[in-house]
Amino acid sequence: MTTTNRASTAPYTATCGTASLDAVAVEAKPTPLEFIDKENLYVTDATSRISPTARRRASELRQTLLIRRV
Repeated sequence: MTTTNRASTAPYTATCGTASLDAVAVEAKPTPLEFIDKENLYVTDATSRISPTARRRASELRQTLLIRRV
């Protein structure tokens, strides 16, 4: 799998690289199913457990999706 590797912070620069999928999959943190709205394929209000910012952003994005569906 391809990766983006930070080369420096100031100024920010990055290089491309590769990593074994096995190594990356071990570090993966799946999203809990209650965070996913199956009908709209987006996040639910359960994300409010994460942070107020996540709750607000989820609400904003849900409204954007609803507007686009009309």
